[in-house]
Amino acid sequence: MILFVGDRPSKRMKPGAKPFEGAACEGRLMEWVYKLVSENEICAFVNTTDWHLHHILMTPNCAYRIIALGNIAAGVIEKYSRPHFKLPHPSGRNRQINDKEFIAKKLAKCKAWLKEQK
Repeated sequence: MILFVGDRPSKRMKPGAKPFEGAACEGRLMEWVYKLVSENEICAFVNTTDWHLHHILMTPNCAYRIIALGNIAAGVIEKYSRPHFKLPHPSGRNRQINDKEFIAKKLAKCKAWLKEQK
């Protein structure tokens, strides 16, 4: 199972929406997910403000392979000393996503990391 962790809900999201649903970065994130995740794998999406995340991170022998989306999410995960892979945040405000070669390399490294963690 793979857990994608974002930093906080977008203001564009409607109340009660699932994490990233309706956010400007949702499409880009889904592109990345399709490149990273095998067909039969289960994915979950949370934000750092979600109490589920803190429960998961405190659970010994957590079954999730965790991907942090950006520095804020990575910082929260690091407080729990959990292994994770940090991708750039998929937000349009993040200039790194304009470099397609950089993103392709990061996604390739992340895919390799996910295979190592199985």
